[in-house]
Amino acid sequence: MLKRSTLFGAVVAITALSFTAVSGLVNSDQPVPAAALQGPAPQALAAAYPQAWAMHQAYDEFLAGPQWYGAFAVGADGAFGAVSGYADRSVGRADALAHCATWAEDCRIVAELLPATPLAQGAPPVSGPQAEALIGLRRSYSGLRAFAVDKRGHWGSAWGFTSPEKAEARAVSECRVAQGRGTPPPNKPGYACKVIWVSR
Repeated sequence: MLKRSTLFGAVVAITALSFTAVSGLVNSDQPVPAAALQGPAPQALAAAYPQAWAMHQAYDEFLAGPQWYGAFAVGADGAFGAVSGYADRSVGRADALAHCATWAEDCRIVAELLPATPLAQGAPPVSGPQAEALIGLRRSYSGLRAFAVDKRGHWGSAWGFTSPEKAEARAVSECRVAQGRGTPPPNKPGYACKVIWVSR
């Protein structure tokens, strides 16, 4: 049997995201970072928890579409918790552990999804999916536009307005609607939607 230190030896997989640089997200001469997976290969996780079929399936889904930030936690008897597409790494880790802790007390993080390269200094706090949505908003719509996000990866966008105040209000409203469709872990705080971009 493999030792624990090698069983969960880190592997790195880089998956390119389908968007290019946006001013303010990364340096203007660099693409938006792809997602880097740091964690065990699926076979290693399956070998460690051979009877945890639900965990195996969840981990496959976690790996199928890497989006930073994300975290995968495991515990005894096949317990697990996973999140991805978060705008805040620490919140993602805490939520994955909290989901896992619903079923076990010894949960730990075994895999994370991170930007393959660091974001530019001063870049707004966004996830990979949020960045993609913001780029689409900037490229494809007219009128005054706004974009709002929260730390768990929800977002709201608005376009076609005649005043920035109305665009901002709609973006925040849409972000709150998205929050209502989410499932935060029990006993964890909510996070406010904040406007991070407004067209002028």
